[in-house]
Amino acid sequence: MRLFAILVAKPQSYREHITEWEQDTGETFTPIPTNAGEITITRIPVNEGGGANLTVDDVARLLIKNKIPPSWVDHAYTYGLYFLDYHIKRVSLDVQMFIEADDERLRRLAEHGEPPAIRAWDGWYIPSEHDKLRIRHLLDDEREKKKIDSLIDDDWLFIGEEVLPIYLRHRDARQAAHAYEDELNRLAALRHAEAVVREGPPTPQKETGTSNIATGSNVEDTTMGDAEDNSSIVESSGRNRPEEIPSDIGGELNDAEI
Repeated sequence: MRLFAILVAKPQSYREHITEWEQDTGETFTPIPTNAGEITITRIPVNEGGGANLTVDDVARLLIKNKIPPSWVDHAYTYGLYFLDYHIKRVSLDVQMFIEADDERLRRLAEHGEPPAIRAWDGWYIPSEHDKLRIRHLLDDEREKKKIDSLIDDDWLFIGEEVLPIYLRHRDARQAAHAYEDELNRLAALRHAEAVVREGPPTPQKETGTSNIATGSNVEDTTMGDAEDNSSIVESSGRNRPEEIPSDIGGELNDAEI
């Protein structure tokens, strides 16, 4: 499941695999119709012990072979996000692989945005009696095998709580921010370069001894002598924008800080 989780956690990755497959085969990908009803999904045939050699590319090709729609993979983004968070928290042997996957997730998130969920499958819902029975069975199995007690784990969410934070809760936010902010800066530089090519370089303006300081929707002209007094004026939108990190974040994030 880790390879599937890594794939679905990276926005647009599955679509890129489909494009590559079409170029390699000369065929056109035709996904399963959304109203197809019951479907059958085949597995990858592997020899005993061969699973260790599988890659994310193999998983993507299997999904393509089974004609899985990109919208289904987009909807599974939440699963991939929390899978990475869970395993980074546990510091497993594959933790570096999950950190690298999260870095790529953040870069793709900055470029493509959050994958859209399927509206009919999205949101919170009241668990059915069958859901409750399954949860009781899982908890009983945990107690029997003396695994971690999920009821005291900090991964539970309150109904209605934000489930798609930008940064993982169990990874240092400052460390994770580099990938996200680097991509934002790269995209900003690319947009500037495209504007220069399209419109030409900006016309140099004659210095007048004054400077304009933008503060939200107001623009204030000040003399150069007063500029130092206004150096602390910044744009404020009333909340942190996605590309910003609160200055007081350090170490692991808790729910309140998200």
